[in-house]
Amino acid sequence: MNAPAPPSLGRVLIRCWILISATLSGAGWILSSLHALNVWGYLATLGGLGMAVKYLFSNPATDRVAFSRQLSWSRLVCRYRRFFPMAFIVLLCLAALGGLIYRPNNYDALSYRLPRMLHWMASEQWHWIDTGDQRLNTRTCGFEWLTMPLLLLTRSDRLFFLANTVSQLLLPAVIFRVLLGLGVGHRVAWHWMWLLPTGYNFVLQTGSIANDTFAAVYGLAALDFALTARQSKKASDLGWSLVSAALMVGAKSSNLPLLLPWFIAVLPSWRLLLPSPLKTAMVALFALLISPAPTFLLNYQYSRNWSGYGIEPAGFLPTTPAMGLLGNTLILPMQNLVPPVFPFARQVVEKGPGFLEPLYSRLVPHFERGFLYIGELQNEEWAGLGFGLCMFLACSWLGGRFCGPNPGAPNRTGQDQGLEIWLWAILLAPLGSLLFYMCSMGVAPGARIISPYYLFLAPLILRGRGQRAVTQARWWQYGGRLVFGLALMVVVLTPSRPLWPARQVFARVAAWHPESKLWARAQRVYSVYGQRADILAPLRALIPPEATTVGFVGAYTDLETSLWRPYGSRRLVCIDPPQFSSGRPQPAVHYVVVSSFGLAQRGKTMSQWLAEHHGELLHSIELDILASSAPETWHLVRLLGKN
Repeated sequence: MNAPAPPSLGRVLIRCWILISATLSGAGWILSSLHALNVWGYLATLGGLGMAVKYLFSNPATDRVAFSRQLSWSRLVCRYRRFFPMAFIVLLCLAALGGLIYRPNNYDALSYRLPRMLHWMASEQWHWIDTGDQRLNTRTCGFEWLTMPLLLLTRSDRLFFLANTVSQLLLPAVIFRVLLGLGVGHRVAWHWMWLLPTGYNFVLQTGSIANDTFAAVYGLAALDFALTARQSKKASDLGWSLVSAALMVGAKSSNLPLLLPWFIAVLPSWRLLLPSPLKTAMVALFALLISPAPTFLLNYQYSRNWSGYGIEPAGFLPTTPAMGLLGNTLILPMQNLVPPVFPFARQVVEKGPGFLEPLYSRLVPHFERGFLYIGELQNEEWAGLGFGLCMFLACSWLGGRFCGPNPGAPNRTGQDQGLEIWLWAILLAPLGSLLFYMCSMGVAPGARIISPYYLFLAPLILRGRGQRAVTQARWWQYGGRLVFGLALMVVVLTPSRPLWPARQVFARVAAWHPESKLWARAQRVYSVYGQRADILAPLRALIPPEATTVGFVGAYTDLETSLWRPYGSRRLVCIDPPQFSSGRPQPAVHYVVVSSFGLAQRGKTMSQWLAEHHGELLHSIELDILASSAPETWHLVRLLGKN
């Protein structure tokens, strides 16, 4: 009897990444409950994690000789010297280089995800934060728990992008396995394993601290382990699948509908869990711990709203499924089909609502403000799969439909019909997941939010007849190179992390053509993005060094992260806590940073607020926060105390 084949390099690395992610996600909640969310708590965690990773590589099921052979330099060079894998590696390295060069400037991360981590670090535990931006409390914590050790050990956010870089590096291997498992031909799967991760959202977030695309590797791994469990008959594969699925939804609750294809995939193997009920219960409880369940329970405890969306000011929950479906049918293709460079974006955004009346007026109450927004250049806050890859997928599907049957496709005559029905159910289920999302969510950057959905939908397109013949065609090979070229353009030009001297070039061009609105706009976009990572630095410099606790009166989505720098040296406390307060005692503050937008949201003027809080205005400063908005006024106030 032949010995089983050793696991592939990609398979072992994926298991290792899932083990690391799951351990850190579980440790975040456990250390918080012990009031030990600090350096010592994570050093103990990382010590145990190191032993677990060592065991994973020393497991008898892993043939270390064969594994080291897969890591040999000559084998790696042979694998990556062909154009598609080489182009993928080049894109990955350039995107990671942007993460190394630039400070993180993702807007959502700076407005609520980094601040919540800083609050937890100051208290050495998760806690309900008194804040005007309830996203600090209500959103899932997958990315935060994964990067929390980096924050505590380095007191910096510069290495946070590594979570996305590692996930992007592992994507081709898991895409390949899922495509093969769902009936896509070997040659077709090999080509698309390199092409699918070139979506603009994936390459832009490779060097970013955004949290949309990194969960895709968990979702596909969950599907892969479920497909493998049906053949291997091993309960361990089902356990890995359950943990991976929990990580996927723990990263972002918008991924919850993707549990449908995963659930269908694990159905034939559920009996494997019966012989060991104790192990099954332990794995299930651990999966619950790293899933959104703790966040949902805490949301209900503090606000009586399990999802948290009900206590957030931004309205992005359509009141009727029909309006949600209609709006998303409009914005998802629009955001995905924008070219990498689109100088007419502002004209489209400004004139689009007029062309869509009265439809636009009916959609406005059901979606976030500015849901028709597109940019002149692709950026990580809005990009979806992208123009190049979407059009290439469409061309490949059409080419496969008209190229006749795939002569190299396996002959399925006599194959178990139940297996075919099961596979087709998995293939079609992501359509149901996407439909549910479109009916229930009115998020403005929808093309970015549904990043993992694209990879779940891809097998349905690529399983069609004739795909192998298409991939052999000369036009397809050249088209694939064009897709890589467009993705490269996006990585180099992105305002978040430009890999060329954009600010200097546009400053000079704008000086040569001062009457040009286009060049002035380009200069402003790159300038604002270049300063965003520490946008409130001029204001922070005005705060006295002895003020280790500073009050904050901000608006929803204000970028408070700058005021915490250097991390660990200062703490922010929200003044005028909202209705959903923790009731925790707050330390005394003598200096308060006040945002003009924050005052406007509270319906107060600066003079009214000063009189109410017995404050003295020390400084006012105007700062460019968004390239699409006017400068915002910020104030530094000293509290005099009540007489």
